[in-house]
Amino acid sequence: MPGGTTTEVTGDWMTLTETSTGNYSLVATPTSDALVTGQMSMVLEILLPTQPNHVGIQEALLVEVAAATCDCSLITWDLPASAAALTVGVADTSSNTVIIPEATVNSASLLASPEIRVCASTTPCDVTYTNALIHVSTGSLPTFMSVSGTTLTVLPTLAAHISAWTLQLTQTVLSGTSPVHDAVVVTVDCTLTDVANPTNPATQSYTIYDPTMTIDLTALGVIYT
Repeated sequence: MPGGTTTEVTGDWMTLTETSTGNYSLVATPTSDALVTGQMSMVLEILLPTQPNHVGIQEALLVEVAAATCDCSLITWDLPASAAALTVGVADTSSNTVIIPEATVNSASLLASPEIRVCASTTPCDVTYTNALIHVSTGSLPTFMSVSGTTLTVLPTLAAHISAWTLQLTQTVLSGTSPVHDAVVVTVDCTLTDVANPTNPATQSYTIYDPTMTIDLTALGVIYT
């Protein structure tokens, strides 16, 4: 090794390192697809640093860089920036749908390493997936909600439906790790827009000192929307 150094870089992907006195390790870490060209003839030159006039010893070295093995598990997925929001009233039949935001393939991960880049020319990765949307607290989709494709429809009809419902989406993917995220927050409320006056119960009379008189107002009925 020149100058008594213990490490000599023979290229941007090969390093010769002295592991102990007189013992060396040649480590190859190829990352460029351009290196997959069959066998390369290299020369290992051994010099004596204490003998500047030593011509050195050269040994032929054949190096072959094989193509990487496709590994589709290296694909990563980007989660949506935020959950979708929908506010709907009880018994509303309009403005009660929302698009469910999905995770998408990270384009940079398709080129990040030889193991994933080689897939495009050998075994293209399957980036299809199936979806499951559930209510975070109950583990299932409420009965007054339904999903068609990426569209969520909400049809609340009962007072029990009035609440804020956080829905979680799991995308079961074939390549990479299946992304899970809070996809939709549905707020079901109820707003009274009109209260009708009750009907007149007709004239009621009471004579002083008579027994207690009870008027049943429940029978009058109050209609509200």
